[in-house]
Amino acid sequence: MAGADHAPESLNVQVFGPVAIATGVMRVKGVDGGKAYTRRERFVDTWLYKGGHWGCVGTDATPVLH
Repeated sequence: MAGADHAPESLNVQVFGPVAIATGVMRVKGVDGGKAYTRRERFVDTWLYKGGHWGCVGTDATPVLH
């Protein structure tokens, strides 16, 4: 999957001290095996604030099939 483009459709962030959980839906466009695709995915990202910076420590995305 080279050159994928991501655009958020929705985003919700909850902060718990040094940890933040971001959830939402994104639209992904790209090319895989020479074939263009567009799909929507639900995602959850886990962020940790450490040393004065936020860093993503975990992410998952699941295709929206309907």
